[in-house]
Amino acid sequence: MFYLTVGKRLRLRFVSRFALCGWFLVNVSLAFAAQSAATFPEREPPAMATVYGRVAGKDDHALAGVSVLLRMPTGRQISIRSDASGHFETTLEAGDYQIWLRRRGYVPIAARSLSLHLGENRIRYVLRPQPKGSTVTSLFAALFPANQSPQVKPNSTTEAANDSLQNLPRVSETLLDRYGEIRTPGSQVTSSKYLVDRPYQSKPQEFGLASPLNAESMQSLELSASKSGTVGAGAEYTPASKGLSLEPRPGGDHSSWDLKNLFPPLQFQRGLHLGNWRPQVTWAGPLRSERAWFSDTISAEHDLVIVPELPRRQDSVSAWEGSNLIRTQFNLSSNHLVNLSFLSSLRDDTHIGLSAFTPLSTTVDLGSRRLRFSANDQHAVGKTVFEEGITLESLRSTLTPQGGTPYILFPGSSQGNYFETLHGDTRQGQIFGNVLVPTQSRLGNHDLQFGADLTPTRFEHHAWRTPFQIRREDGTLEQVTSFVGDSDFSLHNARIGSYIQDTWKLTSRVRIQSGLHLDWDRIIRRYEPAPRFSVVYSPFANHRTKLFAFWGYYYPPLNLALLGQAVDQLRIDRFYDSGGHPTGAPQTVDFVANFPRLKAPSVTISRTGWEQQIGGHSFVGVSMLWRTQRDGLAYYKLAAHRNEEDLALFNDRRDRYRAVEFSFRQSFGSRAEFLAGYTRSHAITNQLFDYDPASAAFTNQYQGPLEWDAPNRLVSWAWAPVKPGNLMLSYLLEYRTGFPFTVFDETYQVVGQPNLLRFPDVFRLNLGIEKLFNVGGRSVGIQLACLNLTNHNNPTVVDNNTASPDFLRFAGSTGRGFTGRVRFMGKP
Repeated sequence: MFYLTVGKRLRLRFVSRFALCGWFLVNVSLAFAAQSAATFPEREPPAMATVYGRVAGKDDHALAGVSVLLRMPTGRQISIRSDASGHFETTLEAGDYQIWLRRRGYVPIAARSLSLHLGENRIRYVLRPQPKGSTVTSLFAALFPANQSPQVKPNSTTEAANDSLQNLPRVSETLLDRYGEIRTPGSQVTSSKYLVDRPYQSKPQEFGLASPLNAESMQSLELSASKSGTVGAGAEYTPASKGLSLEPRPGGDHSSWDLKNLFPPLQFQRGLHLGNWRPQVTWAGPLRSERAWFSDTISAEHDLVIVPELPRRQDSVSAWEGSNLIRTQFNLSSNHLVNLSFLSSLRDDTHIGLSAFTPLSTTVDLGSRRLRFSANDQHAVGKTVFEEGITLESLRSTLTPQGGTPYILFPGSSQGNYFETLHGDTRQGQIFGNVLVPTQSRLGNHDLQFGADLTPTRFEHHAWRTPFQIRREDGTLEQVTSFVGDSDFSLHNARIGSYIQDTWKLTSRVRIQSGLHLDWDRIIRRYEPAPRFSVVYSPFANHRTKLFAFWGYYYPPLNLALLGQAVDQLRIDRFYDSGGHPTGAPQTVDFVANFPRLKAPSVTISRTGWEQQIGGHSFVGVSMLWRTQRDGLAYYKLAAHRNEEDLALFNDRRDRYRAVEFSFRQSFGSRAEFLAGYTRSHAITNQLFDYDPASAAFTNQYQGPLEWDAPNRLVSWAWAPVKPGNLMLSYLLEYRTGFPFTVFDETYQVVGQPNLLRFPDVFRLNLGIEKLFNVGGRSVGIQLACLNLTNHNNPTVVDNNTASPDFLRFAGSTGRGFTGRVRFMGKP
């Protein structure tokens, strides 16, 4: 008789599911290719030309913000603008073009012939000052055509199927963990350049994304490393990961309104609900023609999560957020720009923490307010560009329980009202300056820039905590925890940073970037040198093959909320036997830290890879990533002494992430696209637990996989027109290994090896279809989407307490759902 062992069954299950995903992707790609082939006949791959251009004034000083429009005889065109040094760069098909250049105060260049050959093309134009009294129409609005960014296609029905936050897996190097947080490759959330708040789990000191993540309000969405061509964050950045670069659209020389998602979607899941909704209104135009512009974007967000295991009317988590972003730009002269922006946002989350094992009464509500003001001045003196600026930001957040009933923890469940009310207030400012030196032609071209900044931060913490209990499964008292001392404190820090960076274009095929970032921290009181180096190499003249490598050293900013636990309240634990009698004297728990002896945590990132263009619209790539954190901060449990237990803050944490990624992308002009990517990775740490005074219990630190470790992950999405009916079809598919979790006993001590068990593998297939109509000269789309088409069980919570009768019961899978919405998209 033949038996399958547990290991063989797991391997067989993984192989069968992976084979199913592969079968689906092959069939979908063939179907999309067949559909698109009928619409877009194959042609020979075009020869590509790379343009390096510079625009200067009569005295050869750099002209920033010049509108550059390139147009082929076929009507295809591309719009870009010059940067602060007067340079612009793009890659397009070789051939004959006409070029337009315009800048306020200068005589425009219009419809001038330009021939671009295969490989590198260097061009230079000089604009003459415009005579007084003459006028010229600005092409500022043409700098940002709606189809400029291939990374985000707002009109794709993939948006309908997934919404903007859930849609982020389309950027193949982002991952949503089980709490909904965005993680760039191998990084902690606090290491990202931009963050998405995860209230209740994250610390109130952490700044998150300043406004709802709405792709339709963005000009581009991409990894900053890819944008700079350096395959890693440059020397001007402090965070130790790639950052999501989100660039809002500016205003133009004509007043305009942009209305998005004004009609709320309906979601059918355990009844009819208001679904995830992100309406947005943008008003933009000139303050003074060709000299000053503004844009005002008002956006809102509604999110809804249904917990199917709970009774109706007690089964939902909802969030509302609203924000207003005002931006202005002033062109004081041909080489002097001033930018101002102001953001205000409010957020209200209800019933955070709701699950099949935590009823509504035990949840908390979050309210937060964010204000942000920034101003920067860019001006050129000769060929040198200077930038100075200031940013002021304030974040206030309050975490509030549902009432004042005592909070009781049982094995695998809880009751009462949460015992902790938190209020956090963070204020941060930054003064910065940057200098961009004119291009130096020595063994190629060198673009040198350097700068410095001062960033003071103040974090205020207020907490109100009541005693809570831990009871056994039979209801007898196990532990009572109370808090004494002052819970109000504030911490101050300041970072002084400087950097220097050289981008060396040795030839049109080789780009080398090297730099050094140097910081000094007021708390650590040590200098923190962080060198970075990257190289991008195209071995062939057609630039279809790219090899790249990156190495960088980083010192992420300190988490003041983590340090603040050392000056927070004392905790007192009292333990009882099954008869309700105390088993000994109360135990005092104290968080301690010796700030002068701490070191700054550091992160090393190495990355290498290969990208290949096949034909005109196919791209394949392979990359490997190594990310190691050293000297990480974590509280470590010391040996108890006379009923006193200290948790000391040490630099002993070490995280390690390794990954290899394979990707394929096929586009069919601007009408259809297909992408698939597979990542094999592992993420481990030597100190798994992040303790704070509200932790149920404390145990020794262990080594194991991080809670967002997913060794296997496959992502694919596509969209294309479908005939007949003039419909647009899209899908998003994701398969990944389930996240790990730890098992505890009834006293909340670790059982066995932490994070040894895992959630079931996740498989999600979302399918969307959209029909576009022309109503009164405006495009209106009706979208229908099916979420989790296969109704696969994708749980998000588990009963991990061995004393619970529901031990190892998984829950939280939302099942199959449907959404529908009407999209008002303006003029087609």
